[in-house]
Amino acid sequence: MTFATAATRESNVVTITGCVRSGNGYVEEWQDWGYAGLKGFAPPGLTWEDTYKSPAGSYSVTEALGRSNPGTALAYHTVNPDSRWGGEHGPTYNQYFEGRGGPSDENLYTYMNQGYYEQAAVINYNRQPDMPVTQVPRTRSSCTQAAPRPQAAFPQALE
Repeated sequence: MTFATAATRESNVVTITGCVRSGNGYVEEWQDWGYAGLKGFAPPGLTWEDTYKSPAGSYSVTEALGRSNPGTALAYHTVNPDSRWGGEHGPTYNQYFEGRGGPSDENLYTYMNQGYYEQAAVINYNRQPDMPVTQVPRTRSSCTQAAPRPQAAFPQALE
């Protein structure tokens, strides 16, 4: 079990604590620091893309990605120049995929090589099995969008 906690909801600096089962409970195995969304955490259920806030709540982790598999048993994607995180409305939304991508898809290889991460775990916010995927297409207007779209799970802090 892993927790990411912050001093306040507005803080983007988090303490990440990994715990393991021991007897009838859990004990701390490791602790480090990291970052949540630029503007901290949103109240439960009130986050979407472009708010710069991480979702608050409990989510499972079913896949990971990065430079090379450090030994995780999770489904793992070794990031390469074609690695993307889906931000476009459609079947690749909020998913890892390889290909050209569109304007809202994140180029994971570029972010990794700019030093944003070496390894990442995907929380299942707005993803199965924890919740149904919700996607609202953006309008092509230069100054408005139809509705806020749920925030993608990557990169996000765990809480």
